[in-house]
Amino acid sequence: MWGAPTLNRGTAFTAAQREALGLTGLLRTGVSNLDEQLRRVYAQYCQPATNLHKWVYLTTLRGGNEVLFYRLLTEHLSGMLPVVYTPVEPRPSHSPAISSHGPTVGCSPPPGAP
Repeated sequence: MWGAPTLNRGTAFTAAQREALGLTGLLRTGVSNLDEQLRRVYAQYCQPATNLHKWVYLTTLRGGNEVLFYRLLTEHLSGMLPVVYTPVEPRPSHSPAISSHGPTVGCSPPPGAP
């Protein structure tokens, strides 16, 4: 599960699922459904003042929990589209670590689109 962000549901795994998948003791004890997680990560997404920091947050989320990332993106697409569609370039004053986070977040038109 840890190496598979497409399968990771974080704290949304029920007690029975945790037991069946051998996750007992590896996650926080509380169980949060996907809607509760969505509210929490959206509040965290809204905190940073710059689109660069929001992009870093989304990139980190996608690298760890794609299920939650795509749910967040579909629920708030119009507000997030400028962050994921428009390239965000770090200024030289930003830490190099900002641009070296795992998978990239972004949207691009399909090949051959007008």
